[in-house]
Amino acid sequence: MKRDILFFDNDPYAPENQFYRVEEVLFVGKSQFQDVKVLKLDGFGLALVLDDVVQFTEREEFVYHETLAHVPLFTLPEPRNVLIIGGGDCGVAREVLKHKSVENVVLVDIDEMVTKVVKEYFYHLYKDAFEDRRLKILHEDGLKFVRDYRGEKFDAVLIDLTDPVGPAKPLFEEPFYRMIFDILTEDGIMAAQTESIWYHQDTVRDVQNALKNVFPITDIAYFITPVYTGYWWTISIGSKMYNPRISYRTCNLKTRYYCDDVRSVSFLPQRIYKELMEGKLFSDDK
Repeated sequence: MKRDILFFDNDPYAPENQFYRVEEVLFVGKSQFQDVKVLKLDGFGLALVLDDVVQFTEREEFVYHETLAHVPLFTLPEPRNVLIIGGGDCGVAREVLKHKSVENVVLVDIDEMVTKVVKEYFYHLYKDAFEDRRLKILHEDGLKFVRDYRGEKFDAVLIDLTDPVGPAKPLFEEPFYRMIFDILTEDGIMAAQTESIWYHQDTVRDVQNALKNVFPITDIAYFITPVYTGYWWTISIGSKMYNPRISYRTCNLKTRYYCDDVRSVSFLPQRIYKELMEGKLFSDDK
């Protein structure tokens, strides 16, 4: 159905909100956990909207998904076993499965409706993931899964969650990262979406400090997207052995954004990182 309306992106965790022109409303529903919408937005195409916050669009989804998947995985010589917490849209899974060394991907997302809706409306984007037998999707609580897990350890854990508020908050804290550490191999790595440099410096800094208490190597990668308020968004990394700023393999995958040149500029410059951790970034008090 056609709608001559504006959609107000109501991100409660940012000091600004964005308006989009809506061309069509394709789906409106409510799961046990959140409101779910699929909208066709002028200039962006189809968009998945959770609790009135745009999660991704056809136009730009690959930037985030490729960065979260390939920055940590190319840090490893030969990743085989990968866990994704959240990411029920399967965008990160699609990218992980491009690595030929990967034998097994477990995706744990609490909201089954998200996966069903994406499979219906965004199948053209994530067809390769949905049809890959290496992917196992579990609809259960990610925190409980990690806490209770006793199986083969993972080479990489990728955390693709919404904002660190409400039920998701514990998954941005040190006790959870300690659980992640325990289910990683001896040279394993984790990476998580951790909000905006502009608007959420306290969160980014808190996550880094928590990771430093757990992992011997930590760092911050970033990406830029027009649909996340603040635009300049972070991926926080904890590594047991390998320096995430070094790619241990050449990228020969079919990607739209990530490549070896992009990786070389995907980490915060050391001065920016230092000032962020000191609470002085973009401050006049230096």
